[in-house]
Amino acid sequence: MQNIFFRYNRDRKEAFLETIKYTILVVAMLVLIRSVPVFSLSALILPSVLALITYRNGMAFAFISSLITAIAASVFMDPIIVIYTVFTIGGVGMITGELSYRKRKPALAIFGGAFMVTLNILLLMYAQARMMNVDLVDYIINIYRESFEMQKEMMGLDMDVETFLLNLRRTFPGMVVCMGFAVSAVNYFLSGMMLSKITKKREIATLSEFTLPGNVFGGMLIIYLMTALLNYTDFVYKETLILNLTIIFGMLFFLQGIAAINNFMSRRLRPVARNIITVILCTFMPFYTFVVAIGFVDAVMNLRRLKK
Repeated sequence: MQNIFFRYNRDRKEAFLETIKYTILVVAMLVLIRSVPVFSLSALILPSVLALITYRNGMAFAFISSLITAIAASVFMDPIIVIYTVFTIGGVGMITGELSYRKRKPALAIFGGAFMVTLNILLLMYAQARMMNVDLVDYIINIYRESFEMQKEMMGLDMDVETFLLNLRRTFPGMVVCMGFAVSAVNYFLSGMMLSKITKKREIATLSEFTLPGNVFGGMLIIYLMTALLNYTDFVYKETLILNLTIIFGMLFFLQGIAAINNFMSRRLRPVARNIITVILCTFMPFYTFVVAIGFVDAVMNLRRLKK
C-alpha cells in the first residue's frame, strides 16, 4: 500500500531541504504579488509548486510547506486572505500531486483540484459575510459597476450596465466553477512540465492525453433532461440553473477540445509552436466556440483514434 505522507524512495533530509527551497519560492512569489499588483495572476500557478512537493516528497512535506507559507504570509496579508490562499495553494497542490503520483487519470486530478478551488471560494464568501458583513458577489458587482460607469462617461459608450451586471450575477456560480477547472488544469499540466525538467523524463500525462470521463456525455444529457422537467414546476430559477450548467459543460468541452487539438498538433508541430497556438486558443474568445465544438465531437466520437 502506498504511503500518502512520505515517499519511501526519498531520503527524508533531502526531501525536507527540497521542500524548504520550494516553500521559499512560494513565499517570495507572495511577497512579489503583494508588492507589485501586476503580478497578481501569477498566484494562480502557485499550487503547481505544492503539487511538485507532494508528488516527490509526500503530503506530510506539502503540509509543512503550507504551514510555513501561512506563518510567513500572515506578516503582510489579512488573516482571511491568508487562510484562503494557503488552503487553495495547499489543497489544490496536494490533491493534484497525490493523484498524479498514484497515476490516476488527468481528469480525476483536475476535477479534484476544481472542487477544492470552488469550495475555498464558497468558504471565503461565507467567512466574509459572517465576520465582515461583506457580500463578495455584491463587492465584485460594485467594482464592475464603477468601472463600466467610468468607461461610459470617458468614452461615451452606449452600454446597458445594469443588464450586464444582472447577467454577471446570474452566471457567477458557473463562472466560479469554471475558474476552478481552469486553475486546476493549468497547475496540473504545469506541475507535469516542471517534473519533466527535474527528473528528465515524463512523470504524468500531458495535455494531449486529457480526456473527460466516458460517461460525461450521458450525464450531461440526464442533467439537461432533469432541468427541462423544471419547466413544468414552479421553480423560479430554472433559467439561471440551465445557464450555469451550460457554462460549466462548455468549460469541460473546452478542456477536451484543447487536448484533442494538442494531440493532432503533436504529430506535426514542435513543442514551441504547439504551446504558442495553445495559448492563443485559450486567450482569444473568438476561438472558444470552435474549441468547444472540437471537444464535444471528440467526447462523442473520440477523434484521437484517427490516424490521419
